[in-house]
Amino acid sequence: MNKTFLLFSLSLTTMAVNAQQTPAQQSVNTLRQLMRPHRSQNVSQLLHAQSASAKTTASNERLASYAIYQFDGSVMKIADSSKYWYSNPRGSEFDFTDMYYDDYSNEPKVQSDSSVNYYTGNNGFDLGNGSASTYNAAGKLDTKLGLVSNPPGTPLANNVQSFFDYDAAGNIKAIYMLTWNGTSFDSASKTVYTYNTANKALAYMQYQKVSGVWAPTGKSENTYDGSGNLTQTLYYSYSGPVPDTSARTLFTYYANNKLQTQTEEDYNGSGSFVPSTLDSFGYNGTDFYTFDETRDWNADSNRWDKSSLETRRLNGANLPDTIYFYGVDSATNDYVVNFKTAWKYNANNNPVETIGVLDYMGNMIELAHYYYYYEARWDLGVANVAKNSSFTVYPNPANNELNIKSKQAIAGNVVVQVVNNLGQVVMQTMLAGSDNMKLSIAALQPGNYHLSLTDARGNKLMAQAFVKQ
Repeated sequence: MNKTFLLFSLSLTTMAVNAQQTPAQQSVNTLRQLMRPHRSQNVSQLLHAQSASAKTTASNERLASYAIYQFDGSVMKIADSSKYWYSNPRGSEFDFTDMYYDDYSNEPKVQSDSSVNYYTGNNGFDLGNGSASTYNAAGKLDTKLGLVSNPPGTPLANNVQSFFDYDAAGNIKAIYMLTWNGTSFDSASKTVYTYNTANKALAYMQYQKVSGVWAPTGKSENTYDGSGNLTQTLYYSYSGPVPDTSARTLFTYYANNKLQTQTEEDYNGSGSFVPSTLDSFGYNGTDFYTFDETRDWNADSNRWDKSSLETRRLNGANLPDTIYFYGVDSATNDYVVNFKTAWKYNANNNPVETIGVLDYMGNMIELAHYYYYYEARWDLGVANVAKNSSFTVYPNPANNELNIKSKQAIAGNVVVQVVNNLGQVVMQTMLAGSDNMKLSIAALQPGNYHLSLTDARGNKLMAQAFVKQ
């Protein structure tokens, strides 16, 4: 039974966005699928909520881009890269539960206005997809446009569009997803949420537009204890107008209300539920878990059998330093390490590098390598960064040359990047740092562009829009 479309926090909108992810994102999306493919979305939702205070992204820093390198059987090659643009003061937060930057869910922690993604395909490193988002006055996602390059390398084109509706308390009330039919957007699906007086999600309903009529496709119902902890989620599927019981998830908690266990059970069609998987969580003085054991139900022996184990070693800042993933040795029934990830952080406790290593027949193979890059976060619009910071860019509009003037001389070389409105990097060059730098833009076509300046350490110094006449 496939429960994916029934998960508590996973709407059809999210699935549509996921569907346009590049192959690299789908295969090693921050290594999560390889690390914990069984993790259900409602469990992640609970773990995220209780670890909110662990998010350490500094208020003056936000994710600017990342790059993924993968092992192709012989060497490490770049496989995926994304770039983000923001309107201040929105930024990003790193998720220490699933150890990734969420840039595509219904409540993304990377609150960019736009993004582009490149990936390695049959024709090399090409433009893959992108997005454009708007936010309401409360900073919540209002609309999201999913763009796709099809075939890869061609300009981005419409793919899916989502609209978000909120109640007076700021809870998501409904999400509408539209798909592009080649000439316009058509309604495709919607998800409707209901809440109790404590603003806890009670239920959601998913619908698909069929012949102009909204037909239900999935449903969930939640139960809470006196402390407000989710204790049960019931899932239903639809083969007609009446819902069919499909599965349920049960939750238990420690005395401090941290999640202790979650049990997945399938409905047997005869009035009872059959155990499937059991996850047990442990904590080491942290809001996020540092221990997660998964066991599978053995119906023949009527017992829980070992399946996998995840443990996290912490650094001096109490953040995950190395994460170990264990499988089970069939001969001894003991856990053995078969995969691990090592994490490096900058002075703001944001990750800058991740290395994923696979134990293959006793040989440690570097499977994936992630690099994260950040920019300074200002409480003002991108177009006004230069005017209100220590930089001035002129003339704007410009014909053949831009002057980049700084109040203080910049030591060392700087990287200048120019991106067009399609998100394509059309110029990248290095200039010797000074208090007055000149950039030739004679080769650019007339249009609107974004200019960014980065120092030798990868710190974003400035960003500004400009017009080439």
